[in-house]
Amino acid sequence: MSYEKGKSFEHDVKRIFKQHGITCFRVTRWYPIDLICIKDGKAFLFEIKVRQTTTKVQVKGSKMRVLKILRRKTGCNVYFIVKTKNMREYYVLELEAFNRTLENNYIITESEIEKRGIRLQDFIEKLKVIK
Repeated sequence: MSYEKGKSFEHDVKRIFKQHGITCFRVTRWYPIDLICIKDGKAFLFEIKVRQTTTKVQVKGSKMRVLKILRRKTGCNVYFIVKTKNMREYYVLELEAFNRTLENNYIITESEIEKRGIRLQDFIEKLKVIK
């Protein structure tokens, strides 16, 4: 997917958070995350992956390692927001939801996303009650 298309999805997700009163900033492409959202003084970091031609999401092992280090060093929750070819909604996933491959990359299929993830709208509703 092109940088411009990815940026469009990042703005879409940012708009959804802002509609629910959650402060959200898009991070430039040189960082390991796409969005930083803040709710009641707590920061949540998001990497967004949208796949328009496939029913799975793959993440390089090096990217996953960086995200885990970022989570450990900042103490912030780090999530993926994903959407694949046949999905109508965005889903939020914890880093551990992905399966490690023999090549030390990470992958998750559409059916696993729906089982292990939470719809973005439901995730936002949970954030609203966090104090």
